[in-house]
Amino acid sequence: MDDKKLEQLLNEMNNSYDRIPELTNKEDIMTEVSMKKKQPIWKKLMPFAAGAAGLVLFIIMTLSSIDPMNNSKSGNQGDQGNDEQQEEENNVGDEDNEQNDIDIEKEKRAHRLEQHFTEKKEEFQHKLGIDNIDSFWEVASIKEMIDAMEEHQISESEMMNFIDDSFTIPSEKVEDIYQITAEDVKDPFYVDSEIQQFIYKMSSFYSSAQHTLNVMLNQHKLGLEGEYDLLELQDTPEKYNGPDELKGFLSMLNGQGLKLVMDKDPDFLRVALDENWITNQMATWNIDDTYKRAVKLLTTYHTSIVHDSVGFGSYDGIVDDLLEMEDILINYTNDTNDTLNPLPIEYNLYFAASEYINRFIIGEGQDIYLSDKSQEELKSFLVSHPNSRFWSIIDTVVQEYEETSWDKGDNFYRVTDTEVRILFEEKWEDIEYKDIIRLDLPLVNNGQELFDGYQREQNPINLTDLSAFEAMALYLYSAYERNSDIVHSLLTQDSEWQGEDKLYHALETNVYHLLHNPDYIIQEWADNQQVTYYFITRANMMNVIGGIEMKKENGVWKVHALIQN
Repeated sequence: MDDKKLEQLLNEMNNSYDRIPELTNKEDIMTEVSMKKKQPIWKKLMPFAAGAAGLVLFIIMTLSSIDPMNNSKSGNQGDQGNDEQQEEENNVGDEDNEQNDIDIEKEKRAHRLEQHFTEKKEEFQHKLGIDNIDSFWEVASIKEMIDAMEEHQISESEMMNFIDDSFTIPSEKVEDIYQITAEDVKDPFYVDSEIQQFIYKMSSFYSSAQHTLNVMLNQHKLGLEGEYDLLELQDTPEKYNGPDELKGFLSMLNGQGLKLVMDKDPDFLRVALDENWITNQMATWNIDDTYKRAVKLLTTYHTSIVHDSVGFGSYDGIVDDLLEMEDILINYTNDTNDTLNPLPIEYNLYFAASEYINRFIIGEGQDIYLSDKSQEELKSFLVSHPNSRFWSIIDTVVQEYEETSWDKGDNFYRVTDTEVRILFEEKWEDIEYKDIIRLDLPLVNNGQELFDGYQREQNPINLTDLSAFEAMALYLYSAYERNSDIVHSLLTQDSEWQGEDKLYHALETNVYHLLHNPDYIIQEWADNQQVTYYFITRANMMNVIGGIEMKKENGVWKVHALIQN
């Protein structure tokens, strides 16, 4: 079991949202628990009981083999030996009783959880109005999830809450939002938490409904004509004359924001999000219009886009979704006025935006080369939307594609949510995508490699071969190693650190955090002879933890100034 995934799921279930880049993949947990079922209590007791019995037997045999001559020793010594033996026997008995108490309590706890699960399952069935609900994820997998949680010693109350939340339905989450008062609105994090729970519930319920539909269609063998009957009568399920459980399924969809659609080529009946239902539900929510648009787009993403797309790639209408996402990110305002602690929905928005971008970049189909249609869509975006915040991303990608004959290469999941956020931060409004350098490894790795190579060569002329970035990395590592020769050779003549007395201070400057802590470096070019590097972390991109200004002097990139926080 992946601890991190389990912890993330529990946090979502208990209203503790940290960051929501992606909804928990329950199938990963299911794969493990299906391989390892919980052992009965008596099996757990046998090893301990056998060990305890063996220890008691060993003591008895030891006592019976004592040399009779020892019995003639002083009474005090005999009493002391008997006391020690008695104490050992008592300890074994205490441990045995303690373990028995623990196992009994576990058994009681398992019974309480099983009873609670059964009660909530019956309530769930009644709420949906469907006789057979065993194919719903909430039913089919929740018990295995409980067993997995048991292994991680999660408290009983948390497990109860997990069961309660798993058996809620979208309409109940909507009702929770209706109950938000004017006083509640003063706490943006509370409101945001309620809405995030609604988005999560729509996603998980959508997936369950789709799976249930597939099971029913496979069971009843309706054929294409029968499936079209379902499609045409979904708004009036009482007129449907087919199997009762399918009639109940149609009624359930109408009340939970879902509907049926028929895909073409080939014909495939599936569940889809009813966007009109979402819009109608949000009409009276006490949130601004941009927030409502964000909720609708995220709900669509976490249902239709995530679950319906075949593989990972582009789809019809993706450009419209990208532009809608961009407008939301530009106009969205954080009511907390706290840039250091954004609302969880912001993380969700940036992550979804990165997913839309990555799908658009990788295009349609599974071929290793981008299709002609996808190539034209990327080029058309550059022509039609020159002012888009995403323009620099597409422009960089198209240039690289053209250099590799449109080979998809490493463009899967290329753009991160952090990079998208940087492009939308006012602090970096003049920055383009090509100016964002992601450090997959700490900068110290680059610096050490250059430092070792320069040490082997011992030839200053090689400095002319270094890019500005390489020279910066070499300087930092050399300063870290307190190599005054290299540091001096990488300082401009008008640097504040020039002079033997000041060089010492340059070496004393703490560069460790610049070599190890940044996740990203943003480069800002004044011209082709001067560039400044800003070091930021993923956790707080508004706070520059340091910077270095580089200038080209006699064909060599050198450090002109250090920017310290």
